[in-house]
Amino acid sequence: MMINRFFNKLGFSFKHTGAGPKFNNLFNDNIQYILMKYDNNIINDIENDLPKLLLLIELIKDGIANYNLKVIYGEIFDKYNKLGVNKKDLQNIINEYSVSLLYDNVDIDKIDDHINKIVKFVAKKDVVLSDKDLNRLKRILIISKKFDNYISNNEELRNQMLINIDNGLLEDSKITTYVSGRNKRNKAMSTSKYKGYFSSTITSQVYNYKQLIIDSIFDNKDFDSILNNLNYLFNTLNNHHIKNINKFNREIIPLNYKAKSMENVISIRSSLEYELEKQKNNFSLENIQNLESLINILDKGKLSIINNTHKNKLSRFMDNEPLSKSINDVLDKNNSDLSLLNKQIAIEKLCLNYDINWFKNELKDSLDVRSVILHDIYRSLNNGINYIIRPYLFNNYAKLSKNISKNLEILALLIIGNDKIISISFKNIIELIINSDSKMKINRTDLIFKLGNLLIKHCKYILNNHGDKIEILLDLEKKNIISIDNVKDLFNNIDNNQILTFEIGDTLLRLILEKSNVLKSDVESLSYKDKIVFVEINQDYLNKLNISCINVTQLPMLILPNEPSIDGKYLPYILPEISHIYNSFDSIVKNKYNNRDKSENQNSLNKIITYLNKTRFKINIDILNIVNEEWNNKESLLFNGFNVLEEINKDDSKEVIRNKQSHNSKYWRYLNTINIANLYKNHSFYLPCFADFRGRIYTLTNYLSYQGDDLSRSLLLFDPVNKEMIHSEGIHYMYYYFINLSPWGQGIKKKDLSINDKVLLARGEFNKILDLYINDKERFNREILANIKEPFQFLSIFIALSKVKYSLNKEINDNNQDNLYISNPILFDASCNGLQHLSALTREINVAEETNLIYSGDLPKDFYGFAANVVQKYIDISENDNINKLNINRDFIKKTVMTIPYNITSYGISEHIKEKCTEYRDGKKLYYLVDSKYVKNNQALSLHNKDIISLSNLIYTSLLDNIPSLKLLNKYLDGWVDVMKELNLPIVWITPSGLKINLSIMKFNKVRTRSKLLDYSKPVTISLPTNKLDIAKIKSSLMPNLVHSLDASNIHILTEYLNDEPLYTIHDCFASTPNNMNKMNNMVKNAFIKIYFEDSNYIEKMHNNFIEQIKSYVAKDNLIYDNEDIYIILNDKNNYERKLKIPNIPSGFTNKEIVDIFVKGIRKSKYFIS
Repeated sequence: MMINRFFNKLGFSFKHTGAGPKFNNLFNDNIQYILMKYDNNIINDIENDLPKLLLLIELIKDGIANYNLKVIYGEIFDKYNKLGVNKKDLQNIINEYSVSLLYDNVDIDKIDDHINKIVKFVAKKDVVLSDKDLNRLKRILIISKKFDNYISNNEELRNQMLINIDNGLLEDSKITTYVSGRNKRNKAMSTSKYKGYFSSTITSQVYNYKQLIIDSIFDNKDFDSILNNLNYLFNTLNNHHIKNINKFNREIIPLNYKAKSMENVISIRSSLEYELEKQKNNFSLENIQNLESLINILDKGKLSIINNTHKNKLSRFMDNEPLSKSINDVLDKNNSDLSLLNKQIAIEKLCLNYDINWFKNELKDSLDVRSVILHDIYRSLNNGINYIIRPYLFNNYAKLSKNISKNLEILALLIIGNDKIISISFKNIIELIINSDSKMKINRTDLIFKLGNLLIKHCKYILNNHGDKIEILLDLEKKNIISIDNVKDLFNNIDNNQILTFEIGDTLLRLILEKSNVLKSDVESLSYKDKIVFVEINQDYLNKLNISCINVTQLPMLILPNEPSIDGKYLPYILPEISHIYNSFDSIVKNKYNNRDKSENQNSLNKIITYLNKTRFKINIDILNIVNEEWNNKESLLFNGFNVLEEINKDDSKEVIRNKQSHNSKYWRYLNTINIANLYKNHSFYLPCFADFRGRIYTLTNYLSYQGDDLSRSLLLFDPVNKEMIHSEGIHYMYYYFINLSPWGQGIKKKDLSINDKVLLARGEFNKILDLYINDKERFNREILANIKEPFQFLSIFIALSKVKYSLNKEINDNNQDNLYISNPILFDASCNGLQHLSALTREINVAEETNLIYSGDLPKDFYGFAANVVQKYIDISENDNINKLNINRDFIKKTVMTIPYNITSYGISEHIKEKCTEYRDGKKLYYLVDSKYVKNNQALSLHNKDIISLSNLIYTSLLDNIPSLKLLNKYLDGWVDVMKELNLPIVWITPSGLKINLSIMKFNKVRTRSKLLDYSKPVTISLPTNKLDIAKIKSSLMPNLVHSLDASNIHILTEYLNDEPLYTIHDCFASTPNNMNKMNNMVKNAFIKIYFEDSNYIEKMHNNFIEQIKSYVAKDNLIYDNEDIYIILNDKNNYERKLKIPNIPSGFTNKEIVDIFVKGIRKSKYFIS
């Protein structure tokens, strides 16, 4: 067979000159014999595959760095060498093939004519395009012709690219700039700027066309067999060519570490076992031992792949070698050489290295569509960065050295280096977008500042740890331009440099937007005034790249997190850079971005953070086993379809795309949670926490967190040091929790059953469900799991109760005693917690009773039902005929009631109402259809927008009329905001646990700016903070932030009463082991009483604190006391005096006569938390 048979089927007129190799010499006789014997067609298949492979490489070669191109060819040589192909012969084939692509059957004259046309056009602007730009265009025109047989509309696409280039160059040529002055006038841009525009236009159009080719290629089944045939051939050789077992060992072991799925390893292992059994009589003892050793090695490798019993659907994190394997090796329970401390350090280093070398790691697998695209992206970004920094390197850094302090962004890029810049930027942008919300898009300004801040932190880390090894810095110091120590000082002394942060973040985001097409930006209108630019991932890339970058830098910890220092410094991970780089704060408290002043007295939270950080966890193996099994069941009722990715099609509407994005976002969240749980399934671990500016507690870890979703919480068990067997009270709480999670518990009205009645019901229903599970699992899935809001947590407590029941039904012995050590978290939340705090703050007895804060009977109260009845009375007497037809219930009003403590407005209520309706249009008129279950005559009702506004005003009025203290509290707090506004002071209060909160929301100015590093970039609008206070936002946010600080203090003070009992918190929710729930209930009450009813009401303390702030700011003579009233004397611009009255605490808020009623009522209440 002559070599031109390689190309016959592809329609190439490759003519072998006679000097090169012949195909029948490529394989040695022995291998040819084996191939012909076992599969006569495989040689022909590979003949056709190799040119396809080479054609793809030729297509993308100009966009690949020489080093990476060598890696690609190296893999090809290695693959064919294992088949017996001589490397030198293969190199000759590749060289001849490359030449044939450029010269065979190509109308060079026609292509040159178009190139010359472009050259003449740009010459009108005195521009001479670089050979690189022109060669790139010429090359794609030549190579693309070779794909005409595979892509039906290829010629049309190619012509469209040329039209787009012509049109783009024409538009570029019209661009002018303005000269400022009294009479603005147009001025032609410089030649270099036009060249930048022209070059960018050609590059982007070539790149887009290339992507269209790649898309079409990988949709073409002719190319599917490339790797499949090679792998099949390799396995054939392995099974039947085992004469040299030592060589076979060397070749096959690397395959285990490169395995893309469990099937590869299992298949190879099975083949080896078969060969071993068949050849035992013919093999020497040494060879048999070698083969058995190899099987053991494969087994060990199999264990390093996380999901080892099912088809592996791993995220990029778990699929990434060597990260997942390396972490798993570190965590291997048989690895006793490393202490837990050293294991933790090793994992942190692995994760940090993965993050900053993400792109390099992802490029290792160089032959699939994903890597082809990534190679192209890398090349484009690398060229873009070089374009920026190159001018600063010429003439011994002349441009850089003119004013280094004003070129810090360039210096930062040089310090970090191209590889790390690309990895950090690309990976973290994708991560921030995916994790931003269910729609997977992020505000462009937020993204710019987050990226800029992250890169500056990386720069400081590299500089401070490896500064004396960075070549560019050594050269600058050698040339006496600036010393390394001075560079360190420059960067270490910059804090909150908004311009520098913006410049770096904006430049890198622009590069990715313009050079890769992976991202796209869209403008969305929030109102008739406000528009925001959002950045999201281009759908084509989301599908092709299988992107699911996740933050692996802050995983669960194997050892206790570092404790906060006395001054509030807090770096919980062992390596300081893990905490410093990946958090926007180095303290216990994460301050809000729009708050001018930081929260003070952060050390007051040291105890609560340390206590929660000491809570030890382990993986719930029972749930993990179920989850692993269910993940690959596409019909799983447990996952309800979220274990299958939804493909986004070009024809999908925007709404469908958004829904699919939301679906896929949940898929990745589930998958990443499961993978991390599999990693840590054999270890105890800790979940480090931090606080927001109000003191609310959050976990630092991603995915596997007790503040995560239903799946995440179900996978966590407490792992207390001192374990105790479940007792009767603990079982009581398990049943109570079980019935709340079950379908029956979700349908029970709170006022209908007491706790004891619920537990009694739970015992009976549990036996029925257990019997159903044992005898008819399909019905169990259909009738139970499919109807539960939180099925994973339900299964967790269901399994735990099953173990207890099994153990208690038998004589206790060593075999089943472990089943009685129950450490499942029992999670209960406060009943309308925000309103409970407000009722205590204002001494509102009625609200306290309706929210179960104080005892009012053996049956629980339902505030949502109470509120619905109040609103319905107002509806019944409404003069609006449409509103009068409504018959609402607790479900209709619940969301509004939940937000009462957070300064809900009529507008906010109207939005809640619309969520309960179906929006539709009749012509141009907009209507809202109310479900028939909310209407008196049980027929759907259409409401106009005016009806919605009237209904929201009615609800607002009816609720505030029946909670008069809320009106008074609002008026009191607004009064303080007005006073502080006159003095230009923030609102400052000290929480019951000692945290000093500064509510100092800043105004933002919109600034039109452009990157100074990219001279062809277009200006964008960003919002930058000013030093002025935004009084309107302070006034609207004071109430919710105050309430949140109070419920956070409840948790802080709670820990003062505890002694190592397991605890976690989700704001107003509390979780502990079943045995500790009764104690936890009582201690939460004690902490609440301490806030409001010991010494004095908290509002009195807050009021006195406000007055002390005034005294420290206003001269003593300017304060006038008139009985209980206090006035501040102020002078206006004209020096006229005026009096400003300080608001008084409403008299009912300090009513000491009802303190005893509250204290006794709280202690007696059975439903304070439930």
